Parts: sequence; structure tokens; C-alpha cells
Amino acid sequence: MEDQEIIDVQGWRGQGTTELQEEGDKIILRCWKKHKETGENYYTEHKVTKKAVDVLQDIMAKNCTPRIEYKCYYFWRKLIEHYHLNDLEFMGVDREALKEKFGNPDMVDKVLDEIAPLIIYEAFDGKKERTLFYFPLWYHPLLVLRARGVVADTEKTIIYMGE
Repeated sequence: MEDQEIIDVQGWRGQGTTELQEEGDKIILRCWKKHKETGENYYTEHKVTKKAVDVLQDIMAKNCTPRIEYKCYYFWRKLIEHYHLNDLEFMGVDREALKEKFGNPDMVDKVLDEIAPLIIYEAFDGKKERTLFYFPLWYHPLLVLRARGVVADTEKTIIYMGE
């Protein structure tokens, strides 16, 4: 594999410094920023579960070559598989009741098998329900890993740096 130049992306998207504080089974993520109009410094604070951070880091460690760029979609698929998010029971869908209601079991199976993954994938892609999946399972754990130096990122790719 060819050596790649790694660019320090600290400061991307107006990001200033990031502080981490462990509190029980959570990590308090504090992201300092500068307000675009007033120039005042402020921070946003998020509680991230250690489990979500560990899961994402484990997925990266098992599936990534250090210092190679990956698209976020790759990790989203891995997270969906890990958490079984495309499981219809998880989504509250009663397959058998729908088959009975519509009277066409094959059609119901086909539609549900094609639609379920898309519903969850859209939640990671900034669509409806992103607060349930995108932020707690992907974005905030990614910020924690970035602050720890496990990953670097550009606007469109993630670079796993190794442990």
C-alpha cells in the first residue's frame, strides 16, 4: 500500500477545540466553536455512551486499514448490521399482520425486505429520525474518536489512524 499524506483537519467546519470528560457510562463531549457573526466563543455539549464509542472503534479496528480513506457510508452499513437496525421487529413492523391485511404474502415480503434497509439508511443520511441513529451512533462517537486521535477526517472521508 502506498503511503498517504495525512492532513491535520483540526478546525474543520468551524470546529475549535474538543474536550472530553468521562462520567459513568457516558462521555461528555464539549465542542468549542466561534460564532460566525459575533465572533464569540461558545460550546455545544453532548452525552455520548461509551458503548457507542467502543462499537464504532471496534468496527473500525476490525474492518479498516490504518491511514486509508473510507466514505462514511461504509461505516453506516456496518453500524446498521451491528445494531440490527434493519430488523423489522426492531422497527415495530408486524410482518404477519401485514400479510393477513393485504392478502398477498409474497408482495408484503418483497416490499418490506426492500424498504426496511432504506428507511434506516436514510436516518443516517440526514433524513427523518436522524436524532435516533445518526447523532448517537455515528456522529458524536466519531467526534470522540477524532478527539482521541483514533480518526482524522476530511469533508467527505474518514481516515482510521489505528489504535
